[in-house]
Formats: sequence, structure tokens, C-alpha cells
Amino acid sequence: GEALHSLINAIVKCTDSRVLNEELLNQDMITYMITLVVNGKLSYQHAQQISIAISKSWARARIDGQTSLKFVKQVTTITDPRLLSGEENHQMLALRAINILLQGSFEAGGDLIKDNSEIYRILSKLLISKTYESQLTAAETVALVASDKKMCYNLASQNFNLLKALYKSDEVDDTVKLRALVGMSKMVASSGGDVTRNIIADGAGLRIFKQIRTLLIKSTTDEARKWVIEALAYLTIDAEVKHELAQDE
Repeated sequence: GEALHSLINAIVKCTDSRVLNEELLNQDMITYMITLVVNGKLSYQHAQQISIAISKSWARARIDGQTSLKFVKQVTTITDPRLLSGEENHQMLALRAINILLQGSFEAGGDLIKDNSEIYRILSKLLISKTYESQLTAAETVALVASDKKMCYNLASQNFNLLKALYKSDEVDDTVKLRALVGMSKMVASSGGDVTRNIIADGAGLRIFKQIRTLLIKSTTDEARKWVIEALAYLTIDAEVKHELAQDE
């Protein structure tokens, strides 16, 4: 409750100091916070605050490869039992924790995911879930991971059509649709390879741009704008999309 909220705010403030950053990591405070997320003790909003703390820690502390690897191994011991449990809610919470790491330190988060085929399988499972939290978390994981070109190819081959089904569904919340469209935007931008050539049709970028524009008009929150800006950074690689955006009043 209120005590946890105050603790997380204090941790975020501590990351303004390089010395305290290193101490936070040495004392495993961040991994403790991730444990709370995996155990369902913290909300989605709290998770976003933790990702800010990790991001500031990585930027301001002297994180070498050995320290990063140790941190990733610690997180893996927390998330793997939940991922392998077979229970959807446990897997969703584990993915939420992984999303924290991806947003805080993409390199560290990428190291956790890139060779884990089980995560790709779980993403496909949760994307077709009927549960809002599972859809939201899985779509967000895909949107984040797709920033890496190699992982993006793996995601596109398994999940592009699942994301497409999400944004076309009348039963899916707009927050989920927006994340699905961001993931698709990144896949379209990386669609030159053989893996995605037969999955992503010509002109997909322009169609996705129009869908994102519609969602932005409906929802003008700061969070929605953040995702839209990220999608546009990839979509506007396409000259046709860039022209359409320039003509949009």
C-alpha cells in the first residue's frame, strides 16, 4: 500500500546519486523489488517506477559486463520458476518483471530473453489470452523486444498475425491495441529479411500508421503519446508514411 509506494519513490530518488546507485545494486534492492512484482505485490504503475530506477542506475553507476551478468542471473532465478510454472497469471507477472528490465536496461533485458525459446512460446500463448492483464503485458513485451532486429525477426515469424488479430478485435482494450501496433511498426521497419517477407504485406506501414492515428485521437494520455512517438520513429523510415504524416493536420 502506501508504505510500498513511499519506498519505491525513495529508491527512485536514491538513483540520482552514483554512489547510492552502486549501493542499491550491491544490496540487491532492485532484485527485491522485481521479486515483489513477480509475486504480484506491486501494481503496473509501481513496475514503471522500478524501471525508471534501473534506467537511472545503469546510466549513472559504473555498470560493467560482469555486474550486468550477475544482475541478469539474479533476475533469471526470480522469473524462470514463474515462466515454467504453466500458470498464465504467474507467467504474466514474470513477463511484467522482464519488461521492467527491458525498459530499465535494454541490454540486460535482451540478454535475459534472446536465447530463451520458452519466452517466445509464452508470448504467443498470452497474446491470445482473454485476460486483459495477460494481453497487455505480452503485447508490451513484444513491443519492447522488437527494438532488437534479430529478436524482432523471431517475434515476427510467430506473433505478427497474433498482434494483427489483437488490434482488429472489438473486444480488446485500446491500451493493448496500441502496444500491438508498436510491435508491428518495428516488425514492418525490419521486414527486409526472408523471415518476415511472406508475413508482412506491402503497404502495411501506412495501414498501421492510420490505425495508430485513430487511437491517438481517442486517447491523448502521456503514456499513449509515448507509444505513438516510438511507433512513428520506426514507421517513418517508409517514405510513404513520412509523406502521409507530413500532410496530416
